[in-house]
Amino acid sequence: MASIGIVGAGIGGLTTALAIARTHCHEVTLYESTQVGAAVPAPLHLPPNATRVFKALGLEPQLLACAHHAQRQQVRTGKQGFQLAELPLGELALARYNAPYLSMPQDRLTQLLASALTSSTAQHNNHHCTDVNPEQGKVHFRNGQQAQHDLVVIADGANSELRQQLGFETQATSTSQQLTMGAIGNQADLPQKLPSGLNQWLGPNRWFTHWPLDEQGAVGFIAVSEPSTSQTHLAELFGRWHPLVAAVIEQASQLDSTPVQSWQPMSTWQQGKVILLGDAAHPLLPFTDQSAALAIEDAWVLSRMLEQQEPKPLEAASEYQRFRLRRCERMQHFAQAQSINLQTPDQQAIWKRNIKLSLGSRFLPEWALAKFDWLYGYDCVRGFH
Repeated sequence: MASIGIVGAGIGGLTTALAIARTHCHEVTLYESTQVGAAVPAPLHLPPNATRVFKALGLEPQLLACAHHAQRQQVRTGKQGFQLAELPLGELALARYNAPYLSMPQDRLTQLLASALTSSTAQHNNHHCTDVNPEQGKVHFRNGQQAQHDLVVIADGANSELRQQLGFETQATSTSQQLTMGAIGNQADLPQKLPSGLNQWLGPNRWFTHWPLDEQGAVGFIAVSEPSTSQTHLAELFGRWHPLVAAVIEQASQLDSTPVQSWQPMSTWQQGKVILLGDAAHPLLPFTDQSAALAIEDAWVLSRMLEQQEPKPLEAASEYQRFRLRRCERMQHFAQAQSINLQTPDQQAIWKRNIKLSLGSRFLPEWALAKFDWLYGYDCVRGFH
């Protein structure tokens, strides 16, 4: 059996550990700098291309029991809240993709994944990785301990310290914007009830999206804007928008903000016995619902390649990269295009975009959904059973 070490116990790392462990072909060790399964209570999308992986892992019943079933996605103007488009995501999407579109808090999913790990997966908390030797597969930790593996999977996020330490060629451009994530426990204190489903609010140089996190009224949101100095300041930045937007921001119990960077696709994710996975390999701008989904897809494909090439983990990692690189590049370019399209300040471009959105969803809803087949219809499970 080959020894696989996974650095990072977020969604990508946990899913990878589960997927590899179920093959019974390799020894798996999971390292996390804090508590395995811990995560910030950030809002999370799980589109059909992600949920079908959890179905293949046998986790669909647990997932359906604690997630919100998204019924629709709506696009609105920021100031007036006028609905431009509606994309059906309920029964129509389920019938089309044979997998549901769900949403939930990120910490709830990581807890679910962590609880599904068995004793066959070694778990180490408080192991902050500081250095990896790609030739030897040796991993060093801040607590003075070290380990050696036949393959080391780096899944420590978009701002991966290890990716930088290893010298992977990455190009990031600052966008002079800030991404803020938050949630409200219920809608009782809002001036009116939020529109149901997943909602995107569009405006020049700003973007706001919110969606249900459970069936009890909790709502998660993401705001992209100029950098703000406080929660009050962030609400003021959206002060000329529909009053519901600022009200949601003001009612949030906790906000998590980070600068928005635009990353160029990398040509390689592998160095010797090290392979990147999830946001560490292909960071996305926040204008899609695919960041976690791509990491989940990565996890499944890497596990299948390791199973198919059991005695050769490095060749398996190379095949995983070859299989995944093109899709992830396309997704990164799509996110960059969405950033421009959804936030454009050009009035003519806004008019054309709004007309296109409105006509497509109102008169040809199935056609509007079909445009996302390459996203939601992507099936990384098929062919890897």
